[in-house]
Amino acid sequence: MSQKYFLLTVLAITCVVFFIMNAFLIETSEITVVMSACGLALVHVLSGFYMTRWAFNKSMKLFLGIVMGGMGIRMLLVGILIVILVKVVDIDIKLFIVTFGIYYLLFQMVELYFINRGLQLKKVMKS
Repeated sequence: MSQKYFLLTVLAITCVVFFIMNAFLIETSEITVVMSACGLALVHVLSGFYMTRWAFNKSMKLFLGIVMGGMGIRMLLVGILIVILVKVVDIDIKLFIVTFGIYYLLFQMVELYFINRGLQLKKVMKS
């Protein structure tokens, strides 16, 4: 799993989606909401990538435990953070959820691609 290509892909997606979203934003507070959603999605995908990268050379049982357990823990933490944001901070929650959803889906596709690619390379190296 190439860290360099992963980070470049995530950066490219971040910029493209931000520029598309920016075309529809009117107020500066909306830009803050979009950046917050992007930041949360970035923390989510980067933590998943580095947990997976750490577990990659471990046993398959530990690898699957880290990937699946990590995914559950990350989703729980994201849910808690979103609830805290809704209760504490006065933001446009619809814009936040839509933006977070877009980034989340795109980042998860990238994360799955790199995990799958790494597993395929590992399989080729063993044979």
